[in-house]
Amino acid sequence: MTGRLESLVYTDCLPGRSLTGQAGFGFQTATPGAGAEARALTRDHLLYEPPAEWMRQGRPVADYPVSLAYVHADGWYATASGIYLGKEAKGERQGNHLTHAVLTRDPAAYDLIRPAQLAGAGFWRAAPGGDAPEVGPNWEPGDLDADTVAARVSPGPLGAMLAALTGGEERVVLVGEDAREVLTWIAAVTLLLPQRTALDTGFKVFTTRPSHGAHRLVGVHPDWFGEPPPGVHVFDLRDGTHTPVADDEVSALWARLFCAEDALDVVDAVELAAQCCQGSDGLDVPAAQALACAAFFGHVPPMRHAPALIAWLRDSDDDRYRAYGRGVTDALMRLPDLPYEILSALHDLAVTGRLAEEAATIRLALLEEECRDTAVRPGTLRALPDEVWRHDDEARERLTEHLREADPARFHRLLRVRARFGVPCDPLRDAPAAAMEFLDWWSQRPALRPDPGELDAGLRERLADLLGDRCAEDDDEAARIGAEWASWLLRQRPETSDHPFFLACLGASMRTAPAELRARRARRHLAAASPAILPAVAAALWRWRSPQREDIAAMLPALPPGTVLDPALFAAFRARLLARDSTLDVLDIDIAEALLGKGLLDDDVRALVADAAELAALRVPRGQDGLVAVASRLGHLHEYAPQLLRLHGRVVLAVLLNRSLPATATLVVPDLAPAERDAYAAELARRLREPSGAILYCAYMVVRGGHASPEAEARLTVALRKAVRAAPDALIARATEVAASVRATWRDAWTAHVEQVRRGGITRLWRGSRGAGG
Repeated sequence: MTGRLESLVYTDCLPGRSLTGQAGFGFQTATPGAGAEARALTRDHLLYEPPAEWMRQGRPVADYPVSLAYVHADGWYATASGIYLGKEAKGERQGNHLTHAVLTRDPAAYDLIRPAQLAGAGFWRAAPGGDAPEVGPNWEPGDLDADTVAARVSPGPLGAMLAALTGGEERVVLVGEDAREVLTWIAAVTLLLPQRTALDTGFKVFTTRPSHGAHRLVGVHPDWFGEPPPGVHVFDLRDGTHTPVADDEVSALWARLFCAEDALDVVDAVELAAQCCQGSDGLDVPAAQALACAAFFGHVPPMRHAPALIAWLRDSDDDRYRAYGRGVTDALMRLPDLPYEILSALHDLAVTGRLAEEAATIRLALLEEECRDTAVRPGTLRALPDEVWRHDDEARERLTEHLREADPARFHRLLRVRARFGVPCDPLRDAPAAAMEFLDWWSQRPALRPDPGELDAGLRERLADLLGDRCAEDDDEAARIGAEWASWLLRQRPETSDHPFFLACLGASMRTAPAELRARRARRHLAAASPAILPAVAAALWRWRSPQREDIAAMLPALPPGTVLDPALFAAFRARLLARDSTLDVLDIDIAEALLGKGLLDDDVRALVADAAELAALRVPRGQDGLVAVASRLGHLHEYAPQLLRLHGRVVLAVLLNRSLPATATLVVPDLAPAERDAYAAELARRLREPSGAILYCAYMVVRGGHASPEAEARLTVALRKAVRAAPDALIARATEVAASVRATWRDAWTAHVEQVRRGGITRLWRGSRGAGG
């Protein structure tokens, strides 16, 4: 709706008839809002320009054309119509004219009307006198409506004129004899500008000074036009010629459409394109034009603009989408051979709920495209809204057709397509031959990526059966398959079973796993196994690696009472328990006892455990009764397994240091662990400072038998020599009796040792004295 306009009338005034009261040219009347600024603007830019040559020639008043001028300056939007009146108000000479200007500071007062369309409007003042005419609101323009204008122009010059206006700042000069014709072209070219741009584009028809003024467009009568001024574009409307203008496809297309389509639709399309170049839309000019042409005329956009149009469909507000989205979408869908990127972008838009009528078509086209190129694309596509997707059967048929014709490598990628689109297709049912060929191919490629096993339980189970058959036939093959496939299978946390493929992978996984992982894995699968398959699962765990004691300790809590396992499973542990050179600790005995409790070890181990319990109960005797009891037990200590003596060496050592048990020490010490033997030697060396007969003998027994390490033996030897040299004969005699109680040979060897030490000591003492006294 048009708005109210201020009004001014400028002409030659008699005294007292102008607003200033002065005679001559001036403003005769004005509405209240048209003050000094509006008057100055009108005087500077909008006044009628009578041609001096015509006035000298005395041309009739009727020959003079009506003028129309427009300018946007100083915040005013001002249009003025002028006519030639002939003689001045006093009637003495030629040159009188009248200019009626209408002005506003509100561009909305023009609505969508271009200023050139005010030519011939009914509110223009054609004669002086009277008050300033009231204009608007709801004023009507002249008869240069869009359809009329479009019918009177041609697309070639119009496109060039629009290109000249939009491609630079040069002035455009239109040469023509008929002011209405010139204004028709100006109306046409400004209708192809966005409204706000049109309101910024000044013009004047006619002017006698085409190189002066603030107007981009000027109309010039050929009688008033000489050589064109430099730096202007000249369009001669008489013959349709014009100075060269740089080609502009956008301008040319708007001009062609204006002359061929509904002109008002083209004007609206121009406006839409301008809006799409602004703000968050931010389309470039060609893309914005392509969008507007698609929306209004159904034109299929160039492929290069499709991404921008899709982005606009995605980002536009609901009102604009409802107004133009359908047309844009239809045009996009008519693009031939849509590339994948465009289809994907359209699909992303469809899942938001837009493109409802085309969503299913887009998804099926995208499915077909991915089936053809089978590039590996991650992730799963979002589903379309339920109300627009009822095409599962068609999607399955399309994918199945590709699966049946696919070689294994392509079949593999089609599985990813199926998962991305959520197509309800069962390859084993719908494409069985190709599926089995693929499974055989896959079974030879355990590192296949992306992993098809993540996509299909049916194929995964059939692959397991295929590999399981191979595992069941040959142990070496089972080891190879298990090693290659264990990480793949166990990553999926399968249920514990006695399936040959599972058991091979489980066993292979234990071969190189660290102790903590082995323990967790054993506990998990043994606890999950039913009694019927537990022996098979336990055997698989240690199929290619003997369980260490930590492994056995971890699995024991998961074995229910009465579990029957292959004794070979614990053969290595049993052998270690019974080996005389083994180094055992309390955990070994505890594990052995637990296995015996479950019936998983034999009587040899049972006897060993019983002996270990006896030694564990051994204590240092207190009093005569305790000494007798310990002596009775230790009398057979040498019959215990050496590995048990080493296990309980410290308590045995504490007992053996009792002075009443030298014979037992002679038998037992050799079987103690090295650390305990060295500790025994160290304690004997300490006690040799105040020795007893038994201590002297035991120290000699250790040195003679070589039962301590070289370092410990050396220290004990020195201490023994000192003790023997310092001991009174009575103490030596008691030590001799102790040695004799053990064995006669020990007595003889002890006696010889004492004589040697004492003899050697006297000699060294004598030699030292002699040297000192020399």
